[in-house]
Amino acid sequence: MATVKNETVMKRQPATRTGRLHFLDQFRGFALLVIISNLWMLWFQYGPLEWLWRCGTYWTLVPIRKKTGNPQA
Repeated sequence: MATVKNETVMKRQPATRTGRLHFLDQFRGFALLVIISNLWMLWFQYGPLEWLWRCGTYWTLVPIRKKTGNPQA
């Protein structure tokens, strides 16, 4: 069995963040996405990628903004 000289050993780097902090960062990111999505849907009837998909499907520019006005009048 041959031995290798000058073998480089990969040393494990110490973790800079604990698992709990990493989870909290992910949760904050998810909460931010939920808030932004709800704000978006207040003004627009489709998400940006869904709007692009519909425009490509119908071969025309589909209105993205929500209609304003009283629908019961």
